Amino acid sequence: MKYYLETNALRALGGSLKNNEKLLKESYTSTFSLFELTKGIGRARDSDRRLGLLKSLQSVELRFIDFMPFEMMELAFNNGAHVHESESVKVKLQAILTNTEPAQQDYKEITERYEFGTKSFQSNMTTACAVPAPPKEMIKLSLDQMLGSERETPSYFNKVPKDAHPSRFLMENLKQTEAPNVFRTLYPESNLSDHEILNTYNNGLDLFFFANYAYNLKRTCLREAASKNDLLDILHTLYLVDHDNIIVSNDAIFNSILPNINSISVEEYRNLL
Repeated sequence: MKYYLETNALRALGGSLKNNEKLLKESYTSTFSLFELTKGIGRARDSDRRLGLLKSLQSVELRFIDFMPFEMMELAFNNGAHVHESESVKVKLQAILTNTEPAQQDYKEITERYEFGTKSFQSNMTTACAVPAPPKEMIKLSLDQMLGSERETPSYFNKVPKDAHPSRFLMENLKQTEAPNVFRTLYPESNLSDHEILNTYNNGLDLFFFANYAYNLKRTCLREAASKNDLLDILHTLYLVDHDNIIVSNDAIFNSILPNINSISVEEYRNLL
């Protein structure tokens, strides 16, 4: 069991993370979390606080996954990853911590790309989901259809351990289509079949697929508008690379898009310190 500290948790915990070395060894963060902190320095009102937090984290031996979100997607197919984004973020972070500021056009473009992506995602999801309720319909259920012959259980469900959380069955189902879709988005010139793609897939995106599906389902059913940082929150689930990884955050979105075994609050995590 490992605890992933996303940006919200890092802000709340800061240097207190070193109070429990055993728990610290079971915890990690990501380059993406550090990116979210650095991109506001010099522009946000809390720039000094962000800088202070980054400096305090230097004294904490907290492990981190050294890749950005789309690099994480590439790594899920055992083909390696182009690490351009994460390298640019590390250069920027080092410049901030050493009070130097080299020309960083690449970093600026990365920041603008994510900011544009968050705005587009919010606009598109709100347009698609925040719509008036349809008129009520009367639905008739056929008892014969409901009690008809059982459907054949898909063979891929046999991969789910018997003592696994029920959410694993949905993940197994989702990956059959989502893994090939993501792979073809990353590698549009590839001619691999779905079966071949699934054979290269290492299950590292399972919780991301679940979170994305749950987010869309909730927004569609409740006709809710998207919030500003929803896309960034969903991307944090890419760092839950094993089925028992737990995200630590006070952001309410994770309670609604992740299985209850994969999310705890900062306060619950503090109780472990």
